[in-house]
Amino acid sequence: MFRTVLIRKSSKLQYLQGYLVIFDGEDEKKVFLDDISVLLIESTSTLITVPLMIQLIKNNIAVLLCDEKHNPVGTLLGINNHYNLSGNLYKQLNWKDNITADLWVEIVRMKIQNQLKVLKIFEKSNQELLEQYLTEVKPNDKTNREGLAAKVYFFSLFGQGFNRNEETVINGLLNYGYSILLSCFNREIASSGYLTQLGIFHKGKTNPFNLSSDFMEPFRPIVDIMAYLNLNNKDPIKSMRKLATKKIIVNDEERYLDDSIGVYVKALIRYLNEESKEIPKIDYMTMEHYRDVEINETNSDV
Repeated sequence: MFRTVLIRKSSKLQYLQGYLVIFDGEDEKKVFLDDISVLLIESTSTLITVPLMIQLIKNNIAVLLCDEKHNPVGTLLGINNHYNLSGNLYKQLNWKDNITADLWVEIVRMKIQNQLKVLKIFEKSNQELLEQYLTEVKPNDKTNREGLAAKVYFFSLFGQGFNRNEETVINGLLNYGYSILLSCFNREIASSGYLTQLGIFHKGKTNPFNLSSDFMEPFRPIVDIMAYLNLNNKDPIKSMRKLATKKIIVNDEERYLDDSIGVYVKALIRYLNEESKEIPKIDYMTMEHYRDVEINETNSDV
């Protein structure tokens, strides 16, 4: 079982014989590193030792650091997680334009398909418009069907007054979930020996995670589902912290989200390297699986 470990209190984190050791001044807890998928540190007064940081990187654990408002602001990534870094960088720099354009079309289509599924499940409007956009995606999405679909989708799901640029509870919840997703993609791309900075569509000069931003697009609706279902909970953020423990279906096989991301990233890299034409099909479990009340207790809160 993959676990998300959440540090909420001021604590000291250190490494001991394969375990993460957490001491909050009163109690000491140990968590086996092999069981951890995500380490989420919300307390800004937490201390973490260098030996532990090294082991977290070696064990390919996604680490998110939060600010005083509990918003994820940073992540911990290794720089030597693969034996063939220079060889893979050469491949990445030479990915062909027609291949990246074709892949971006498939990524955008998959994202819109998953957004459409969300609207159908919750019986929301504008389903026909998203179906139309699906047929109109061009190489490199020159007609911006991804952006248009996103605007229609969010209006349909959260209401006509919804604005992704405003500081609202919904946006805070979405941003929190997207940050967790992004950290998982960063980890998988870096551990595969590729640079997260060099995207196939996202080209932001100040964005160190362009490729991760590309790859994660079809997974975003998972966060949207959880936000929609748990928004009225007493502590909706608590539900979003358990994102990595969710299950989805990849090529008709049920997998934990964390494992699914690994399979998906490796397949896209093979596609870009022209080693395979297979792009995994991403599907979701029933909506009840994403409700907080349905989650098995796999998280450790400290």
